[in-house]
Amino acid sequence: MYVLHIDDEPPIRSMVADMLEALGYEAGSASSVAEGLKLAGERKPDLIIMDVMMPGVDGYEGCRRFRAIEAFREVPILMLSALGSRQDQERARQAGANDFLVKPIGMAAFKAKLEQFVR
Repeated sequence: MYVLHIDDEPPIRSMVADMLEALGYEAGSASSVAEGLKLAGERKPDLIIMDVMMPGVDGYEGCRRFRAIEAFREVPILMLSALGSRQDQERARQAGANDFLVKPIGMAAFKAKLEQFVR
Protein backbone atom coordinates (compact mmCIF):
# COMPACT_ATOMS: atom_id res chain seq x y z
CA MET A 1 0.00 0.00 0.00
CA TYR A 2 1.27 3.41 -1.01
CA VAL A 3 0.68 6.34 1.36
CA LEU A 4 1.47 9.91 0.31
CA HIS A 5 2.28 12.34 3.12
CA ILE A 6 2.25 16.10 2.50
CA ASP A 7 3.86 18.37 5.10
CA ASP A 8 6.11 21.42 4.83
CA GLU A 9 8.24 20.42 7.84
CA PRO A 10 11.13 18.06 6.95
CA PRO A 11 11.38 16.51 10.45
CA ILE A 12 7.66 15.65 10.40
CA ARG A 13 7.92 14.17 6.89
CA SER A 14 10.84 12.04 8.03
CA MET A 15 9.08 10.89 11.21
CA VAL A 16 5.86 9.97 9.38
CA ALA A 17 7.82 8.17 6.65
CA ASP A 18 9.67 6.16 9.31
CA MET A 19 6.39 5.30 11.05
CA LEU A 20 4.72 4.27 7.79
CA GLU A 21 7.65 2.09 6.78
CA ALA A 22 7.78 0.49 10.24
CA LEU A 23 4.12 -0.44 9.78
CA GLY A 24 4.83 -1.98 6.39
CA TYR A 25 3.52 0.78 4.13
CA GLU A 26 5.34 2.31 1.20
CA ALA A 27 5.74 6.01 1.91
CA GLY A 28 5.94 8.93 -0.46
CA SER A 29 6.37 12.48 0.76
CA ALA A 30 5.87 15.99 -0.57
CA SER A 31 6.66 19.38 0.92
CA SER A 32 3.67 21.19 -0.61
CA VAL A 33 0.25 20.56 -2.07
CA ALA A 34 1.57 21.28 -5.57
CA GLU A 35 4.33 18.69 -5.16
CA GLY A 36 1.81 16.26 -3.66
CA LEU A 37 -0.53 16.63 -6.62
CA LYS A 38 2.37 16.01 -8.98
CA LEU A 39 3.49 12.87 -7.12
CA ALA A 40 -0.08 11.59 -6.85
CA GLY A 41 -0.48 12.06 -10.59
CA GLU A 42 2.59 9.89 -11.16
CA ARG A 43 1.46 7.19 -8.77
CA LYS A 44 -2.01 7.17 -7.27
CA PRO A 45 -1.82 6.77 -3.50
CA ASP A 46 -4.04 4.44 -1.48
CA LEU A 47 -4.16 7.09 1.27
CA ILE A 48 -3.14 10.74 1.54
CA ILE A 49 -1.99 12.21 4.85
CA MET A 50 -1.89 16.00 4.79
CA ASP A 51 -0.85 18.67 7.27
CA VAL A 52 -3.25 21.57 7.78
CA MET A 53 -0.87 24.45 8.43
CA MET A 54 1.40 24.93 5.41
CA PRO A 55 2.57 28.13 3.73
CA GLY A 56 0.86 29.06 0.49
CA VAL A 57 -1.81 26.43 -0.04
CA ASP A 58 -2.92 25.05 3.33
CA GLY A 59 -4.25 21.55 3.94
CA TYR A 60 -7.90 22.59 3.72
CA GLU A 61 -7.42 24.03 0.24
CA GLY A 62 -5.16 21.10 -0.63
CA CYS A 63 -7.93 18.71 0.29
CA ARG A 64 -10.38 20.61 -1.91
CA ARG A 65 -7.91 20.50 -4.80
CA PHE A 66 -7.47 16.73 -4.51
CA ARG A 67 -11.24 16.24 -4.32
CA ALA A 68 -11.72 18.35 -7.47
CA ILE A 69 -9.78 15.74 -9.46
CA GLU A 70 -11.83 12.69 -10.43
CA ALA A 71 -8.96 10.24 -9.85
CA PHE A 72 -8.63 11.31 -6.20
CA ARG A 73 -12.27 11.74 -5.17
CA GLU A 74 -12.37 8.34 -3.47
CA VAL A 75 -8.81 8.29 -2.08
CA PRO A 76 -9.05 8.66 1.71
CA ILE A 77 -7.49 11.82 3.11
CA LEU A 78 -6.32 11.95 6.72
CA MET A 79 -5.52 15.42 8.02
CA LEU A 80 -2.66 15.56 10.51
CA SER A 81 -2.27 18.75 12.49
CA ALA A 82 -1.39 20.41 15.77
CA LEU A 83 -4.76 22.13 15.42
CA GLY A 84 -7.30 19.95 17.12
CA SER A 85 -10.45 21.87 17.97
CA ARG A 86 -13.83 20.60 16.85
CA GLN A 87 -14.02 23.58 14.51
CA ASP A 88 -10.69 22.61 12.88
CA GLN A 89 -11.83 19.02 12.47
CA GLU A 90 -15.19 20.05 11.02
CA ARG A 91 -13.49 22.43 8.62
CA ALA A 92 -11.27 19.55 7.44
CA ARG A 93 -14.29 17.32 6.87
CA GLN A 94 -16.06 20.09 4.95
CA ALA A 95 -12.97 20.39 2.73
CA GLY A 96 -13.24 16.68 1.96
CA ALA A 97 -11.06 14.97 4.56
CA ASN A 98 -12.17 11.59 5.82
CA ASP A 99 -10.64 11.97 9.26
CA PHE A 100 -8.34 14.01 11.45
CA LEU A 101 -5.42 13.09 13.71
CA VAL A 102 -3.94 15.57 16.18
CA LYS A 103 -0.16 15.94 16.59
CA PRO A 104 1.86 14.78 18.37
CA ILE A 105 1.03 11.28 17.27
CA GLY A 106 1.94 8.01 18.89
CA MET A 107 2.52 4.82 16.95
CA ALA A 108 -0.54 2.99 18.37
CA ALA A 109 -2.98 5.79 17.50
CA PHE A 110 -1.36 6.25 14.09
CA LYS A 111 -1.58 2.54 13.31
CA ALA A 112 -5.22 2.35 14.40
CA LYS A 113 -6.14 5.36 12.26
CA LEU A 114 -4.35 3.96 9.20
CA GLU A 115 -6.07 0.62 9.55
CA GLN A 116 -9.42 2.35 9.14
CA PHE A 117 -8.47 3.33 5.60
CA VAL A 118 -5.82 0.99 4.25
CA ARG A 119 -6.39 -2.72 4.42
